[in-house]
Amino acid sequence: MTDILLNPITATTAAPLRGVFRQRGLLLILLLVFAAQAKAGLQLELAAGAGYDSNVAPDVTDINAGLGDSYHALEASLGWRTAGRRGVQFETSYWLKEQRWQVYSEYDNRLETGLLRFGYQGAVLASDVALIAATADVDGQSYMQLERISPALGFIPSESLYVRTQFDFMRKTYEQNSARDSERSAARLQLYWFFRSSGLSLSALIQGVDEQANAQVYSYQAGIGRLSLRHRSRWFGLSVVNHLRARLEQRQYDDVTEQRQRLEISSRWQLSQRWQWSVSLQRDDRQSDFAAASYDQNRLESTIRWSF
Repeated sequence: MTDILLNPITATTAAPLRGVFRQRGLLLILLLVFAAQAKAGLQLELAAGAGYDSNVAPDVTDINAGLGDSYHALEASLGWRTAGRRGVQFETSYWLKEQRWQVYSEYDNRLETGLLRFGYQGAVLASDVALIAATADVDGQSYMQLERISPALGFIPSESLYVRTQFDFMRKTYEQNSARDSERSAARLQLYWFFRSSGLSLSALIQGVDEQANAQVYSYQAGIGRLSLRHRSRWFGLSVVNHLRARLEQRQYDDVTEQRQRLEISSRWQLSQRWQWSVSLQRDDRQSDFAAASYDQNRLESTIRWSF
């Protein structure tokens, strides 16, 4: 999910970095949301992937279009968490991803993320707090730093339903543009339904966001909604998990209203105990009162992952 690193109003900056940081933002959010699902004990993961993005660099002939490019990426993560489903829990992890573009190498990027999470899991209630720090580099130069604290409370009213509330407090610092430095607060409500006999699960999210930057032109408020359908099955003797996700975000700046839509379908195949292969297709559509910030984007990615 969420483009946490770009502001659509700055067209001259946003256009060339669209492909870089929209994906970085999505990867960071996925890491933070699902970090609690990591296995107990020490875990090491290595991954290699390749893909294509239809909107990486600006098209000088059309401000609402972009030029596509293919890329390859390498990932590594190391983490540890306590064992057991109940009681006090602790987790720490470090995650690194480097992405290299085939043509537009000036957008090569590197993202590092560190996580600490403390929590307690009871029979019905669960609580935790996560501390996150991230740095992003582009073309070998520091671009942004991010710090975030996220307390959360979960409730299990039945075997088929899980309810989770979470608050996020985040600070972003831009190395080359202090006017965009900001503090962000957000509140979210998530519902998970599990249909065990069919292998299906459904999740829904609603979220409110308020981001205040040093320069008012970068400040905004937003409402976000997301639906996700997950299906687990076996194909050709292999465990397969398929996802369908839809996301809608409405942003309000001082004089600009923007709507962002995202649709994603993905499939993950467990090839063996250590090896996993995944493929995803994603479509983004952004409509803004500011013409230069309106565009669409398609992305295809395939990744092979080894874990220990």
